[in-house]
Amino acid sequence: MIHITLRRKTFVLAIAIAIFVVIAAAMAIAYGSKISETQQPDGVIEVSEVQMSSRHKGRVLEICVEVGDYVNVGDTLAVIEVAEDDRGSGKNAKNAAMDDKIHNFYLILQRAKAGLDIAEESYHNMQKLYEEGTITEEVLNEALTNYKLMEGQVMAVQNTLRLMQYDNGESVVVAQVEGEIADIYLPVGGAVQNGTPIVNVYIMDDLWGAFYVDEAEMKNLKLGSEINAYVPAFNKEVKMQVYDIEDTGEDAFVGEIDKSEWIYAHDAVRIKARPVDYIEGLRPGMVLRVRN
Repeated sequence: MIHITLRRKTFVLAIAIAIFVVIAAAMAIAYGSKISETQQPDGVIEVSEVQMSSRHKGRVLEICVEVGDYVNVGDTLAVIEVAEDDRGSGKNAKNAAMDDKIHNFYLILQRAKAGLDIAEESYHNMQKLYEEGTITEEVLNEALTNYKLMEGQVMAVQNTLRLMQYDNGESVVVAQVEGEIADIYLPVGGAVQNGTPIVNVYIMDDLWGAFYVDEAEMKNLKLGSEINAYVPAFNKEVKMQVYDIEDTGEDAFVGEIDKSEWIYAHDAVRIKARPVDYIEGLRPGMVLRVRN
């Protein structure tokens, strides 16, 4: 009886050890696979950005945009009440008559913008008809000329309005580039100094991927090279072309095994690559992973 019991215990122990070995092996394979995957250089989508600042000191009267809004060149971003000691010769001109003129010019500006929208839509429609062979190039050019004319009218009204507002103790911050409002730095009532940034604009037409790669992995990478990058946000690969390579001379983070262990590349090289084709929904901050 004792002999049988010992044999059973030995058998159970052997099974337990075998199970433990199998589990340990499976974990080692999974862990090794994870390391292999995460050691591939990670990257992130970056974007050109421009801060729009006030040319005068004073206080914010109005913020005319919200984060996420898309703005065009000349759009009003904020209205600033200019400090008394920073106003021009017209600092005492604020009166009811001037207010009425400013209001009227606001109405003119809105009508001009509406006309610009119509001219732009008409031009895009003409482009499609031209590509289909329905209209001549001359008709297309006429639509383009009208579009540019309306664009010039909007700019002229905006410039006049800015001068009137300044004479009336106000100044406006306008968009100098086309893009998306990324940040608003000051609230209504916030104090403004000359050159104080008011809003930050992402130029969404200028996106690229930035990667840090170990020099040892640079054999097949050069200017003009095409690489495949996996975008986890879309769960798909995209083709990108390298346009800039910079030796940082520093170690750089290139991957992550888990939340407690990090991988660094020695003599890291910073690579910039732009998408070969337009990718709808691509946003700054999205993670990329090189698959080459």
